[in-house]
Amino acid sequence: MKKITGAYAPRIFQDLRVSCVRDVRAQAISIGGVILIAICVILTVVALLMLESMTITSAQRGIIGLLAFGSWLYAIDSLSERLTLVNKEVHFRSFFSRHRAIPLIELEAMILVQQGFNLEQGMQSIEFRRHGFEPDHITLGPCWRRHRLEDFLHSVELALNDPHLLEEVR
Repeated sequence: MKKITGAYAPRIFQDLRVSCVRDVRAQAISIGGVILIAICVILTVVALLMLESMTITSAQRGIIGLLAFGSWLYAIDSLSERLTLVNKEVHFRSFFSRHRAIPLIELEAMILVQQGFNLEQGMQSIEFRRHGFEPDHITLGPCWRRHRLEDFLHSVELALNDPHLLEEVR
């Protein structure tokens, strides 16, 4: 008969992200935010320069003006995106988008999808899969910091006490 003289228990890895992030916002100080604001500024400068030029037709001025105006509207909407965790629901708010509340009851998986050409700084979407329901999608703009978004989704896992909900697709 063998005797156990010692046992080895591996040290439990303590996650540094344990502090729950219940509210996260898109930020201008991100790769996508800086690029988006740069595009808006360039289009605005081109539109202002076209106002002074006599060789440009009014239709061309109108097109570049609409592009500049539309880019600023998109930047405002992208920078105002916000995700909050309230009472086992994820709330999505944006300036021009409607408010969405996604219940987390019977949640099977959360899928974070990296979209775009650059997989590390591309646009992202989140899919919430629940038993017996259609998947809920939240498409996020380019102004999100990936680590903040992952921290938020990790806090959703902690709130539901299920550490294997988050899946990433690149």
